[in-house]
Amino acid sequence: MNSLFADKLRQEKYWLTATMMLLWLCMCSGTIELLAKNFTSWIQINLIVHTITGGISAIPIFIYCAVHFKRTIGHKSSLLILSGLLMTGSLLVLIISGFWFSANGSSENTLWIAQSHTYGFYIFLASLTLHIFGHIYHRQRKRTLSKRRFMTLPQSSSIILMACLVFYLSGVTITSTLYTYMMIKKQPPLVTNYVYDYGDHPFRPSQTETINGTFIATPQIAKSKQCGSCHSDIYNQWLSSAHRQAASDPAYVKNIHLLEKTRGITATRYCEGCHAPVALLSGQLTPGGKHGGVANTSGHLEGIGCLGCHGISAVTHLNGTASYVFDPKEYYLFDSSERIIPQKIRNFLIRLNARPHKAAMGSSLLEDPKLCASCHEQFMDKSMNDWGWVKMQSEYSHWLASPFSGQTDNHFKTETSLTCQNCHFPLVKGQDPSADEDGFIHSHRSLGANTVLPTLNGDKIQLAETTRFLQNANILVDIEQPHRQDTIQSQQFIQEQLRPNDRDNTPFFLYLGEEAKLRVIVTNRMIGHAFPGGTTDINQAWLYFKVSDAEGTTIYESGRLNEQLELDKSAHIYHSIPIDRAGAHVWRHDLFRMVGDAYRNVINAGKSDIKEYTFHIPTWAKEPITATAILKYRKFNQRYARWALDHPKPVLPVVSMARDSLIIPLKINPPIYR
Repeated sequence: MNSLFADKLRQEKYWLTATMMLLWLCMCSGTIELLAKNFTSWIQINLIVHTITGGISAIPIFIYCAVHFKRTIGHKSSLLILSGLLMTGSLLVLIISGFWFSANGSSENTLWIAQSHTYGFYIFLASLTLHIFGHIYHRQRKRTLSKRRFMTLPQSSSIILMACLVFYLSGVTITSTLYTYMMIKKQPPLVTNYVYDYGDHPFRPSQTETINGTFIATPQIAKSKQCGSCHSDIYNQWLSSAHRQAASDPAYVKNIHLLEKTRGITATRYCEGCHAPVALLSGQLTPGGKHGGVANTSGHLEGIGCLGCHGISAVTHLNGTASYVFDPKEYYLFDSSERIIPQKIRNFLIRLNARPHKAAMGSSLLEDPKLCASCHEQFMDKSMNDWGWVKMQSEYSHWLASPFSGQTDNHFKTETSLTCQNCHFPLVKGQDPSADEDGFIHSHRSLGANTVLPTLNGDKIQLAETTRFLQNANILVDIEQPHRQDTIQSQQFIQEQLRPNDRDNTPFFLYLGEEAKLRVIVTNRMIGHAFPGGTTDINQAWLYFKVSDAEGTTIYESGRLNEQLELDKSAHIYHSIPIDRAGAHVWRHDLFRMVGDAYRNVINAGKSDIKEYTFHIPTWAKEPITATAILKYRKFNQRYARWALDHPKPVLPVVSMARDSLIIPLKINPPIYR
């Protein structure tokens, strides 16, 4: 019996030694994770080891527990039994929560599971210590041969455990050091013999900077598809957005090729800082390289990707033209790897500890309109137009001067300020790891006024969302009633103080045969910048005004499209006309020729524009007449659309943003006899 018992102890000793080796490494790595303040590469490698050793040790732990419980059933020491059960229970909690985390990762909604894993570790350490001291106390009381057998176990395994620990710490340290060294190497331009046509700065005339003052490797920027592996809802929204198509937009492709042909590829740096940051920052924009307008290149496919905004760490100034500092923000192992297994390791690390990821990608700068100013403000200087400094797009400045910024004393000021993000990245329902506790995420469709791209792509959802965005009552149209003096006069004497002063409730009418005048008021009530915004030289917003009689016969019409879909030249238009140094119209959006505007008509935020229409009312008109005013919008004017889209008659959506109608009675003007 003694021989059989000794054999069982010997077998159990081997199981215990193997189990303790794995468990010891798992405990050490887990302790390091608890004590770590920063999620460095060293800690990440340690976390991978912790996960692997924890997963592998689960099997021998269960086997050992089964063998050990079978042998110790009926043991009279309540301390050993209680500590053993407590230790087993805490191990079970650690194993279950550990496997759950490995499969699902951490989130705000499952914080209690993370806490159970942590507290389970503390309970396990306490119960293990109690169990060991209980054994020592129990054996010392008996003072038998079994004491020597028990003491030989830690003696024989301690050297192995310490050796494993030293080997583990050395291996992790060496691996993380080599990885860090590989990551800090400066990145050369993607194309050799990089040309500096605009001074010593590698990205001029774009205003872009990088965190280390050098080029950025393409995989460090063009990783939107990687982001989409977790953030699928946001990724799919972004795929439809104008940001995604900033470089592949056919109109942009046509213009960037024109710029390259006219001024050389180095001049395309001016545009690519905003439209194709991948091409600019990687060092493609030099002779021998390819700009973002070239199909199937990284810059073309990415456009303004996830890192195009989330990779910006600061805004250098508010004059725009890509005035930002780019920081790759690589906090995880294999952050820029394009291979499947390293990508899975990186995603696994993010799931287990998303705090650095959230801190990097959820910067407060993303909520600041200054971030938008880095590209939605624009200027051009002598290096590009051979003339001088010219201001172009100015959305941030217009917002800053608007009632919605909270920065003015404007009487139209709202109770709370509204930012660019409030309108263009609103909260919507979404299934995404970044969703708040109510299940809302920020829409990444970046809705604006671009109806051309979803039309060309056949993207009905994006077109419908853009149309809805344009028609959400931010602009109002109102036809002023034609009040007349003779409608509030009579031959009967009435004291002045008894006369009604409310003109809105007095009757109005027009006479047959007279020259009538109607005023149309267009109010920019809720757009946070001037209307129209953006590329006002090629955008087309106008008033369509029509007067017809009771039988539907047209009496007067302005703002109609002809058979070639060109706008009536008499229409009241909101746009700008840029000119070059010779005074010629710069109609192809080749802004490197622009030196100023010959004409500019926009409506600032909180302001109104008044257009007065004069028309003759024929004597044959049947009363009442109906006046209709519609504010219409088309992304491109027809002349530019024909050139940019290479089509003789492009059919682009015309959105009716706001309208008003007024029914007006007609009267016969009585003759005046003298």
